[in-house]
Amino acid sequence: YAFVDTVNGVTVNVSQQHLPGKFKQDLSNKMLEMARAYNANTKLEADDDVRIYVGTSAKGPQSVLFTKNGVLVLMKSWATIPDAEWITYVNSFE
Repeated sequence: YAFVDTVNGVTVNVSQQHLPGKFKQDLSNKMLEMARAYNANTKLEADDDVRIYVGTSAKGPQSVLFTKNGVLVLMKSWATIPDAEWITYVNSFE
């Protein structure tokens, strides 16, 4: 499932899917591997121990990934969004 949203006035492309089977057995390491592949080296903490991985390009757009409630979420922003806004946005996911 994919959609476009805005966070703090910035357009964000959001893609979400059920957590792949490989991830269920070793979620922490699989997410870390994926974060490295996206150069998402900043780690944030949201509610319910949700880890958010954020990568920021030199020109500002960001790649963000996290899992919540058995769903893998990948996001791409068109510009830099402050960490606190990412946390608020991720907390809003059901």
